[in-house]
Amino acid sequence: MNLDDIDLDAVQNEIQGDGFLDEVREEYMPNSNTMSEEAINKWEDENYEITPDSVEENADHLLHSLLKREQDLYNHYQSQVYSQALVYFLKNHYDVGQTALSSFEDDDDDMEYADYPTLQSIFTSIEEDYESTDGFVSTFEKILPKLYPMMDSISVSAQQSRRIRAGSSLQSHLLNLFDRANFSVENVISAGNGHIYKVKKKNEPDDVETVNVYISCLTTMRDRFRQTLSDTSEVLSEENQRRFIATASGTTLITASAADDVTIKKVREVTEEGFTLIVFEEVKDKQFSEIEGVISYKDFFGDRLPEILDTDR
Repeated sequence: MNLDDIDLDAVQNEIQGDGFLDEVREEYMPNSNTMSEEAINKWEDENYEITPDSVEENADHLLHSLLKREQDLYNHYQSQVYSQALVYFLKNHYDVGQTALSSFEDDDDDMEYADYPTLQSIFTSIEEDYESTDGFVSTFEKILPKLYPMMDSISVSAQQSRRIRAGSSLQSHLLNLFDRANFSVENVISAGNGHIYKVKKKNEPDDVETVNVYISCLTTMRDRFRQTLSDTSEVLSEENQRRFIATASGTTLITASAADDVTIKKVREVTEEGFTLIVFEEVKDKQFSEIEGVISYKDFFGDRLPEILDTDR
């Protein structure tokens, strides 16, 4: 088997999406909620207990620190996932699993596998190269090119996973700060690119109704943010709906290229559609100190959210 003989699309399909990489993540990678809990617990162990007062006064610093800590955790777990991916396949799938019906109909001794047939054939070819007597250099000259399509698909999946995780990570940490700030989130409902949070203050009587607050967590303010603005979901059109876009844009916390993502033009688009943009305090103070419709996380937890709950009672 040569590199030209490998079906690159088949390799991608068997690794990404519903492919075996999902199994590897399940083995080595905790979900975003688990990692955010791990991050906040470690932060409190090393610093101080996060209270309603500390969230009200220091929400931006806390959120920044928690996101950075989780990013470090994610990088640790991710290195296990992607460095061990092909080892996992070799141990758990190669030369085992459900065999294709055609295997029993052929006269030769080659087995065809219904599970991951393309990857099975690549590893079979690599094993044949390994068992040859050509020596180290000539053997690996044959083997290494065959690993490339698999490593490329794994690398692309890693990049996609980082982008997806970043948004869910921001949401998880916001929920943790809701809890530490003495707000109870009774339910979270997916809506468009964001979620409806049914919020009330903790320790309020059971008959006190929750207030709907919509938050779309976007780590960057590239074109995808317009999908949030264009969402026509009925639940978002309620007159009393409070709409926010929370982002890490304007900083290099998530990606180096996101520092310049927030512009006056984008802020106008956000506010004209009835949304308020939540950014880190340093971004608010440096770029939008006099701009209406842009608030910091401190503003959100200390002023805006309590005001919403009091006004809608």
